[in-house]
Amino acid sequence: AGGSGGRGGGDIESELAAYGGGQPEVIRVPFKTTFGEAPRVLVTSRITCPYDRQAVLALTVRTVDTEGFELNVARVDQSWQIQTYAVDYIAWLPSYDMVTGPD
Repeated sequence: AGGSGGRGGGDIESELAAYGGGQPEVIRVPFKTTFGEAPRVLVTSRITCPYDRQAVLALTVRTVDTEGFELNVARVDQSWQIQTYAVDYIAWLPSYDMVTGPD
């Protein structure tokens, strides 16, 4: 399964403070369907606010379970807050050794 996610499944209104000793934002991304076992997940971010297109985000997957995953997100390039961003992902079962597309 693949998709975009975050709070509400679309653009994420960011609470990211400028990175420079601050804590990363932790978000929970639910899958559109549940898996029989924890899937493998490949994640990327997309800046959706036109004023922040030059922003650089660091993403780290914290946990993955059958219903979704938790993600650490931090801005690493500038000193101002990001307005909105999106998280795109693809998830697949390691037991099938294949990737499935969005619904």
